[in-house]
Amino acid sequence: MSARRPILPAVLLIALAALRAAAAPGAVQLRAVTLRPGEPLPAARGSEAGDGLRILHFDRAPGAAERAAIAAAGGEILAYVPENAYLLRVDAAAATRLATLAGVDLLVDYRPEWRLAPELTEGAARAGNAPLPLTLSFAPDTPIALRADQAVALGAALSRTSERAARPRLWLSAPAALLPALAALPDLLWISPTLPASDRNNDSSWIVQSGTLGLRPIWDRGLHGEGQIIGHIDSNFFPESCFFADPGGAPIGPTHRKVVFLGEYPGWGGSHGTHTAGTAAGDAAPVDPGVGTELRGGAWAARLAHSNYDAAGERDLYADLLAHHLVGARVHTNSWGQDFVTNYTEYCADIDAYSHDREEGLVVWAVTNQAVLYTPENAKSTLAVAGSYTNDTLGGIYRGFHQHYSGGLGPTVDGRRKPELHAPGYGIRSANALPCGNTVMSGTSMASPAVAAAAALARQYLVEGWWPSGAPVAGDSLIPSGALLRALLVNSTLPMDSLPAGYPNDLEGWGRLRLEEALYFAGDSRELWLDEKRNGEGLESGELTLYRMTVESAAEPLAVTLAFTDPPGEPFVAEPVVNDLDLELRSPSGQLYLGNVFDAERGESALGGDADPVNTLERALIAAPQPGSWEIRVRARRVPLGPQGYALAANGDFAGEVLSYRPDADFLVVGLSYPNPFRPAAGTATLRFELRADQRGALVIYDLAGRRVRQLARGRLLAGISQLAWDGRDDGGEPAASGIYFARLESSGGDRSRAVRIVLIR
Repeated sequence: MSARRPILPAVLLIALAALRAAAAPGAVQLRAVTLRPGEPLPAARGSEAGDGLRILHFDRAPGAAERAAIAAAGGEILAYVPENAYLLRVDAAAATRLATLAGVDLLVDYRPEWRLAPELTEGAARAGNAPLPLTLSFAPDTPIALRADQAVALGAALSRTSERAARPRLWLSAPAALLPALAALPDLLWISPTLPASDRNNDSSWIVQSGTLGLRPIWDRGLHGEGQIIGHIDSNFFPESCFFADPGGAPIGPTHRKVVFLGEYPGWGGSHGTHTAGTAAGDAAPVDPGVGTELRGGAWAARLAHSNYDAAGERDLYADLLAHHLVGARVHTNSWGQDFVTNYTEYCADIDAYSHDREEGLVVWAVTNQAVLYTPENAKSTLAVAGSYTNDTLGGIYRGFHQHYSGGLGPTVDGRRKPELHAPGYGIRSANALPCGNTVMSGTSMASPAVAAAAALARQYLVEGWWPSGAPVAGDSLIPSGALLRALLVNSTLPMDSLPAGYPNDLEGWGRLRLEEALYFAGDSRELWLDEKRNGEGLESGELTLYRMTVESAAEPLAVTLAFTDPPGEPFVAEPVVNDLDLELRSPSGQLYLGNVFDAERGESALGGDADPVNTLERALIAAPQPGSWEIRVRARRVPLGPQGYALAANGDFAGEVLSYRPDADFLVVGLSYPNPFRPAAGTATLRFELRADQRGALVIYDLAGRRVRQLARGRLLAGISQLAWDGRDDGGEPAASGIYFARLESSGGDRSRAVRIVLIR
């Protein structure tokens, strides 16, 4: 981003960030007010909205049972409100039923005065009656055209509307005197100031891939971004540049060499948007071979979907991300933002809603070039990127890519770690708005497209089936979630030589990106393991998934990253975090490491500490791991809006297969030992299972038709981990045919079972 200061009305040039609400645990923490069950409510001001929006609070952390009870009583959940509350849309009869639910200790109307951003109400007196630029957000399915007419009738000047059903909005201007009347519009969720947006302003590719001068090992293996589309929201873009033009004359669209989508295009392209697009995916060689290949973008064979951002801040960012998604973009780069604002804004909610709704999407964002972190890089599910130096020398002082160059200091106002990582942002040469020109620019703007390009390469690696074998296998193709890409990229980071000292820290985050650190290729000593659960198969409050892996030696550090896409927060609440998943790592000797608990001086995980309640990225790093069986746990500590999916990436020196299971009330299947597939001529398949208590049950092999093939155990099964071998024969001792079988652990009554698949090859 450039360092241009946005032009704001005087009323808005105030500190817009609110500190965390000083509320006791369990209080309802809106940005405008804190409500404590059992205490008197603040005196009402003005008329009620009468739209059925109410806040329901529980005396405990709510989960799936409470959500089901709300639905059965006729309530519609619109949002989670910290702590332990929901914003509902509900009629009077249903409200009566809801008030009697177990654990409910507060049910109150969502008052109009609570729907105004504090920076508006606090600054209204200073503004006099001058018009203020406002954004009004409404509940799902609000008739937005009607609300626009009502706002105009009150005296507001309408600028733009968004009719997206999930989050309809109005952008308008109105004097401060109209705020109470606008706040009483039916179905209104929040009124906030409309904030202007601005830009955030060769060597990138080798630094991001290997960190060794001129070495591009990802490209060298044939991964250049083929088959990938990168979403690009920026200022004006020049598609006629030789870095993007189609020499065959194909029109912009699905057959174009480089540009599959071009949104609103107000005129001649600008250098900033053209430069960032070139850093992501530019390639001039097909048009002008004289340009050479040294200025290729990080994913030069990928294509682009471009839209302009709106400098006035009057845009539905979700709609732009979705438009790019619908033409195939799964990685999105953004090098602009709203400086001098630290709140969780509507743009933040748009990013998080898109990431949660479209689980394959990853949104990458350049953090501000100002001194501290602003917005919307403070969204929960975006990958926030700061800029490092390259290999240039400034005034005789060496400034390497291992040093911070530009990017605001974190954390977010609610304590989340941002930025997450660094990529080169200084002295980057890329395309400009001339037919075949190029120029040098610096800033975090240049770092974001480099990271998006790396994400596109990582996605290509997974889609083409390079994992787990380290070579492309079509049958191993994996369509990754955005959470998995985030976990993989963060697991690719290395510490930097930056101030403040210590790792991680609030300036460098998790460090500089080195993609080769995580991707596994055949023959590498450092291996890669991945797993993901989409939201539909995710965790509810109190649930747990366990993984057991064998670390063969301490020769390679053990690095594990957990990532999840939290449901969007709401700008009207004090803290945007909704769900809380935690990473735990247990060593063979029983030592427990919690995600994000680090010894900053040593730069690795430390024993003790507390579970992280706010970050959607959690890491554990053991520099010299003890050889033996390690356990990774993903624990759902709080999931008011679930189920919650997640992704895991781990690197180290591993042996054998990673076994995963979810603890059940009575028993669970752990999994199969290697090999699977198995050849009976070479040995047996070992089935491992765990019981939490002694019980009666059976372990039985079935074929695809559901016919019993072999009973391996029946009767009293002992608590703990057990294993049984199958030699590939049926109950009569005859060899079973090649094919797919299922080993099923069954309770004696048949009401509970767990199964794993076995592939038998003769």
